[in-house]
Amino acid sequence: MAEAREQAWGETFDRLSLGLSDDQISGLDRLLDMREGSDVSTLAWLRTPPTGSGVLSVTGAVERLDVLRSEGSFQVDQHVQYGSKIIPATAREAT
Repeated sequence: MAEAREQAWGETFDRLSLGLSDDQISGLDRLLDMREGSDVSTLAWLRTPPTGSGVLSVTGAVERLDVLRSEGSFQVDQHVQYGSKIIPATAREAT
């Protein structure tokens, strides 16, 4: 049972990381780190939109954007080359 689970995790990782560089994988792993001074991960913080319509809300949105932009490894090419064709992710999902 444990061997089947490990094999499934390995295959899942391989499929999800298809086309990702080591830097991109490391960047995505860093999203799971706890945010400094907080009890949530960076990913959870990014997923939680700032509330309200004041300056603090705009500042929170800009701060989240800065985090994403500062990590070039978060940029993922959604195209995969199959033979001589480059297929967008949306087309792959339809098949």
